[in-house]
Amino acid sequence: MLLIFWLVGGAVLALLLLLVLRVRVRFRLELQGKPARYEIRAGILNDALGLTWSGQGSSQAVIFSFGPVGLPFRKRKIQTASGGAKPASGQGLSRFIRRWESAAGFFMKAASRISWENVNVRCRLGFPDPAWTGMTCGMVSCLGTLPGKASLDLTPDFEQPGLSGMISAAVSFVPAVMLGEYLQHRLRDGAD
Repeated sequence: MLLIFWLVGGAVLALLLLLVLRVRVRFRLELQGKPARYEIRAGILNDALGLTWSGQGSSQAVIFSFGPVGLPFRKRKIQTASGGAKPASGQGLSRFIRRWESAAGFFMKAASRISWENVNVRCRLGFPDPAWTGMTCGMVSCLGTLPGKASLDLTPDFEQPGLSGMISAAVSFVPAVMLGEYLQHRLRDGAD
């Protein structure tokens, strides 16, 4: 009986410890060809414990890592459902708008609790009309230098239309603070 108490107590203590440690999340999206490739990594204790979710096209994988060792947790193909019931036009529109406003308010408040470590955008852009390509790249260059650790590298392609590139970002937050924001939001707005 005492062993069970210690095991449950240790698990609760470990969970509470994980809630107050800063979590670093890295996002990466690559646009090269038709199926986009994505990767999201979350880690704590300087990435000693981590979780990676990645995929390309219709396949995805989740890997749990402990130090340098990665263990596949789940690997599957995404099934797409065709058809299905469509809601009646206008049905529940006011409820949808109310929920949307509430969610937007929560995300705006929660975003202030997130530390943006870096944001990098690198892409190649081309329109069928080279004039549009030049005007768009010129307007983007007028934005000037981005603040903080953000970078934007836009390369015009006057010969071939298309968009390809890579977006990566790293953020960090404390889960207990985000959980507190969420609970405060739910108590204030109600469980609509």
